[in-house]
Order: sequence, then structure tokens, then C-alpha cells
Amino acid sequence: MAPAQSPSRATTATTAAPVVFPPTTVGLAKRFASAEGILSDVHEFHSETVGTTDCPEPKRSVTVKVGMSGRQVAADLLRYFYDQQLDNNCGSLLLGYDDPSQYGGVYTVGRVNLDVSGSSHRLEVDAVSDQIIFAISY
Repeated sequence: MAPAQSPSRATTATTAAPVVFPPTTVGLAKRFASAEGILSDVHEFHSETVGTTDCPEPKRSVTVKVGMSGRQVAADLLRYFYDQQLDNNCGSLLLGYDDPSQYGGVYTVGRVNLDVSGSSHRLEVDAVSDQIIFAISY
């Protein structure tokens, strides 16, 4: 006689928390970037460091795939921002363009600006195509 088997346990399906847009916290911004950002849509063409030697502030200029929604631009730029570890205690700037020839002028696709003043941080995201602008202070 075969040993009795215990009833199988029901498996609990785990569902990920929904992505919040626009994000209102750094945690939600990272989740949004991770869930929706596509790194291959962003290509760096210029990098420099401004600020002081004690507190360098990276400044990156990138091209972003043409024809995307403002939400996708914001997701892609944030994904690049976090992937490149531009989130720091000194500040940083990421400018998105349609084409490298636009460098030196006003960004044409979007930007991520991290402004730091003492212990206060303000992360600003701007996607030109749909006029999406949001900021997170922490």
C-alpha cells in the first residue's frame, strides 16, 4: 500500500505592484524606470564632470530613440540615469536630444536633473514630446 500523500498546497500567484506614473517617490521612480525603461533607446555621445573636485556633478548628453511618447522618454531617461549611477549627493544632469548635432542648445527630447542643496535633493524629469514634467523632493 502506498503511503498517503498530503494534499497539495495551493500556489499563491505573486503579482507585482502596479507602476505609478508619474512617480512621487524615489522608490517609485526606480520601479517605473526598471519596469518600463529601455536602455537601448538611449545612447550617450558626450560626458563631462562639472562641480568641484570634492563634489563632482556628472553631466551626460544622450540621443533618445525618435517618436516615443513622453512617458517612454521619461522611463528611458530615468533607467539610464539610475543604471549609470547618476543619483548622488552632489547633483547631476542628463540631457536628451534627437541628434548629437543639437548639443550645446536646449535639450530637444527630455532631461533628468538632480539638484542637491545640502541634504535636500530634487529630482526633476522633463519629457518634451507630451510636455510631461514631474519632480520628486527628498
